[in-house]
Amino acid sequence: GTNPSDLTNLNWEADWGPTPNDVRHRGTLGATTRVWRGLEWSTILQANTGKPFSALAGLTGSRNAVRAIDPATGHMFPRNSFRAGGFFSWDMRFAYNVPLGGSRDIQLMFEVFNITNHVNYDRDSYFTNYSSSQFGTPSEIINNSERQAQFGLRFKF
Repeated sequence: GTNPSDLTNLNWEADWGPTPNDVRHRGTLGATTRVWRGLEWSTILQANTGKPFSALAGLTGSRNAVRAIDPATGHMFPRNSFRAGGFFSWDMRFAYNVPLGGSRDIQLMFEVFNITNHVNYDRDSYFTNYSSSQFGTPSEIINNSERQAQFGLRFKF
């Protein structure tokens, strides 16, 4: 027979599962419209489900990728059988166009990123050691993913 915890294992069926970057559902919705005279409003909404990860046994060295044993079945957890948290962001922009004549404009902008201030965790920062009390929890937030706002000025010619 084959031993799934053996790194030289040729039993591909024991290693069947989602790929590490398998994001099942992803959606993006955007809109731009003129609100009043030279004022434009734009928005974009992004959301997706989390990527999968495996429950690892916590071994070291060349065996650090060995999956943990499921206490309910006595067998190894299937490959990438757990999911990290998803991602959500809603951004908005207001822009006012000031015509200067000809094809020249100055555009004044105000942008807000992640309006809802939703916490988005780094999808690669989840604790995967099944014997750890922190298993399945993230350790890092995506850099610069908190709510942010900025003003801008654009000269179009």
